[in-house]
Amino acid sequence: MEDNKKKTLIIRIISIVLGGWIAWYLAYIDSNWETPRETPAIIEYAWEEQLQEYLTWSYLEAASGYMIPEEFLINYPDVVKLILWSTTLRKREDKQEWFDMYKDMNEEQIESLRDILQRENDQLKTIEEEYKGKINGFINE
Repeated sequence: MEDNKKKTLIIRIISIVLGGWIAWYLAYIDSNWETPRETPAIIEYAWEEQLQEYLTWSYLEAASGYMIPEEFLINYPDVVKLILWSTTLRKREDKQEWFDMYKDMNEEQIESLRDILQRENDQLKTIEEEYKGKINGFINE
């Protein structure tokens, strides 16, 4: 009988100590939880009506499933189109990442992105024209 009382007492002491430690740890985590430095701005995303206004049908198909900030679409529809048709940005996640980064980009960075994507597009058109010329030359021989 005496043995059971000791075991019960030991279990209670361990429970109290462990419970106190858990409560302290949870309070510590809560007090040191990193709070955001600034409240993020609410981003309005373009929906079907805005997409139809700024994009042609072929771009509408390419834009389906992406969350494109409305402001980005209104101010830089050409950059949105270049992102949608970029071949270097193959994964959907990569393209969405550029749409998401719009809110953090300044004018100079957007212009730089436009230049890079436009150069890529121009080079691909040049390669395609050369390839078509070679194929036509081969067929005509």
